[in-house]
Amino acid sequence: MNFYKHHIGDYAQATGHLTWVEDMAYTRLMRLYYSTEKPIPVDVAQACRLVRATSKVERQAVEQVLREFFVLEADGWHQKRCDAEIDAFAKKANSNRENGKKGGRPRKEETDSDSEHEPTNNPDGFCLKPTENLNQIPDKNPPTPLAAASGEKRRRRKPKTPCPEAMEITDEMYDWANGKGLQDERVVNETERFLAWHQGKDSQWSDWKRAWQTWMLKAVSPGLR
Repeated sequence: MNFYKHHIGDYAQATGHLTWVEDMAYTRLMRLYYSTEKPIPVDVAQACRLVRATSKVERQAVEQVLREFFVLEADGWHQKRCDAEIDAFAKKANSNRENGKKGGRPRKEETDSDSEHEPTNNPDGFCLKPTENLNQIPDKNPPTPLAAASGEKRRRRKPKTPCPEAMEITDEMYDWANGKGLQDERVVNETERFLAWHQGKDSQWSDWKRAWQTWMLKAVSPGLR
């Protein structure tokens, strides 16, 4: 796994009593857990080496965190939340692989209500309905192209927001990415990389779906990065 959910409130409530070194030990242990998708090794000395705990204080912190937040089983130190997240990720990956073998995502069967909707040829794949008022009477004194472009830019400007914790990949987004040569499983993996990278950089964008599109295009053509 190259991405996992970190619920700040839950984490702070459970670890508020930890020292700075213990908190770092717990964070590194979880990163190791998710990156390997395996429990922490039984041998505490080996666990310390893997999380780069070299001093006596750091090694003590690792052992304290393991005994408080993990459960020792035959194959290693288990953490309930980590196991649940890894299991969910594995099920999703297996589902994507099975869909890929069958030629992609199962398509919805067309119903009478579906046929009533007009198709859209929007290349972006996100805006489903026109925003212009088709019944509006033309202005007798239309603005100049420069003024119109400037006014439109001001109207469309949105405030920048931090990277979302998760992003739902809609059918329209899948279809758009498929059209660029990305299979469903690749779309899921690249989306996780996209979120992890931007969350790590504390990025802010006004349109995260367009940022996602840009990332996908660069995944198809790495030279664009």
